[in-house]
Amino acid sequence: QDSLGKSARRVIRRDDMDVWLRPIVGQAYVVAIVNRFPYTRDISLDFASVGLPRKAWVKDLWRRMCLGIKEDSVTFSIPGHACMMIKVVEECPGCESRKL
Repeated sequence: QDSLGKSARRVIRRDDMDVWLRPIVGQAYVVAIVNRFPYTRDISLDFASVGLPRKAWVKDLWRRMCLGIKEDSVTFSIPGHACMMIKVVEECPGCESRKL
């Protein structure tokens, strides 16, 4: 549990996808991108559309892997009825060599 104690909120709901956003300590966010279709699809998340910084460091929370700095958007291949969970941080916390 994050000490900030804020709940996630759905920021996008469409027939094909949902996006949930949760602010956490350290001016960071956890984002869940849900593929509502029954097959694998590439899904893009536009940072501005959900209130994220234009340029940010992204970490894949399932793989515990830093994906580097992304600008404006990020795209993932997400299996059917599955989700991608990422952490988004504006300032690089040194994730190249340490935990993000």
